Amino acid sequence: MAWTSHIYEGKTYKFAHLEPHTETFVRPADGELPSESFTVDVRYTDHCFTRKPKPGEVYDPSLVYANGEKKIRLFCPRRNELSKLLPELIRSLPNNKPQHNGVNGNFFTRDLLDLQGNPVKYVIIFSVRKSGKGRMELLVETAYIEEPDYRSTPLNGRRVRFWIILNNTYKGLRIPR
Repeated sequence: MAWTSHIYEGKTYKFAHLEPHTETFVRPADGELPSESFTVDVRYTDHCFTRKPKPGEVYDPSLVYANGEKKIRLFCPRRNELSKLLPELIRSLPNNKPQHNGVNGNFFTRDLLDLQGNPVKYVIIFSVRKSGKGRMELLVETAYIEEPDYRSTPLNGRRVRFWIILNNTYKGLRIPR
């Protein structure tokens, strides 16, 4: 998928860093378990660089991102800037323990980032599914900074190793919730 660029305040924003890419995650051997390799196609949604308007918000029409959907999404310069970190954060998932997001069937991580000297919690919500012979797809559904004045769905759930997410998805097994 090629993203449509966006012009805001005279500047053209491009989203090449969020083009689909393929990662190979290699789980190291552990005791009697041999090393295992997982091929994962990574995709992103426009929610990584846009946001939903706040209730009653009067917004600049030039913020509206034309995504071909009926729901209005507003270009968010801050989300866009942070989205440039997403490919590397996705590559680092084996070093983290994402949390299962309960009934939604997706997962999330909270990464503590330094944003201009301020620590912020950067949330990445993603899903994983088997997409074909020997392949899986990881879809980054959204990524944002937790903010008290911006309502989002509450996140809670059991921590689960990324290797379990990949292994169980690939083999069609249930993932612990």
